[in-house]
Amino acid sequence: MNRQHEPDLRRVTFLDSSGVHAVLRAHRRSRELKRYMAVMPGKDVSRRILELTGVLDLLEVEPTQATVV
Repeated sequence: MNRQHEPDLRRVTFLDSSGVHAVLRAHRRSRELKRYMAVMPGKDVSRRILELTGVLDLLEVEPTQATVV
């Protein structure tokens, strides 16, 4: 079975290297298990940090009403 995992980061107000690392670990584990993972980073803190670190380019991003302009 190919389950989905979609971490919702839209309400995150603080994201440091530990949080970025947790997202990367989850992404890597999903790939190992051949499962789909897409993050919902929202428009604020989490999206900006993931963009600055280059991590957002590695992830599938789930479009939501919060991210659609």
